[in-house]
Amino acid sequence: MGRLTGVVPDGERSDRHRHEVPYVLCVVEGSRIDAEIEDVGRVEIPVQPGSVFFVPPGATETAINASGQVFREILIELKQAAGTGAQLAVANAPAPMSRV
Repeated sequence: MGRLTGVVPDGERSDRHRHEVPYVLCVVEGSRIDAEIEDVGRVEIPVQPGSVFFVPPGATETAINASGQVFREILIELKQAAGTGAQLAVANAPAPMSRV
């Protein structure tokens, strides 16, 4: 298991990247983070401190912060790949995700 702490200041974006293993994303600060996901498009993800996401591996994405405030996360990589059929799971999010 690996742990990363990430910060995306308002108006900025991460480098394009791909997660090869499943991960758990724990929101520390922020109200929204968008993701530009290959073959999906842009997704608006409402969050709040304490929101938790399980994300299966394989997506190529860019995180985009257009919320007006800093976004902070703790990302925990699970070093064993998820079985086939693993799906996104969300807890404590203030609203559903939507495509933009």
